[in-house]
Formats: sequence, C-alpha cells, structure tokens
Amino acid sequence: MKKVFCILSILTMISPAMAAPGTAATDGNVATASYVKGAYNALDTAKQAKLSASNVTQGTGAIVTSVSAADGTVTVTRTNEITIPVGSTNSATRANIWVE
Repeated sequence: MKKVFCILSILTMISPAMAAPGTAATDGNVATASYVKGAYNALDTAKQAKLSASNVTQGTGAIVTSVSAADGTVTVTRTNEITIPVGSTNSATRANIWVE
C-alpha cells in the first residue's frame, strides 16, 4: 500500500508539468516560437544603427558649422573660416575671419 501511495503522490506532483500546453491567448504564460521570432524581428528592424567611425564624415577645420544625419550617417561640417556681420548685427555684409 505504501508503494501505491508513493507512486500516486509522485504522479500527482508531476502531472501539472505533463499537462497539455495552453495558448498564449488563454493563459498568458506560453509564447510560441513564431511569436517570439516575430517580436524579435520587429525589434530588430526598429533598432537604431550604432554610431562608429565608418558612418561619421567630417570636414577639416577648428569650428563646427553644421551637423546633419541621414540614412545612418552623421555628417559634421567644419571649417577654419567664420564670418561676422559688418555695420550691424543683422547686416548682410559679412567679414571673413580665419581661425587656427
């Protein structure tokens, strides 16, 4: 009788692990392989490319005049020459200054 009781006890303990799997919609605990793959692909396509030296271009000079980004490439425009207004702060006439 002890052996039968032990066997039934063991079967009772492992039976939930051997139960038929449910669906993700009904129990919230099971994710199918196709669901996981779809979620991974969605995140993979939405991720931003890493910035590295290969996708940054820059000019030469001491002063950054503009920065732009397009199609995963960052472009930094630099120069050694700047301009200042002549006569008033909004003047269209500009004077060049060389900076080193």
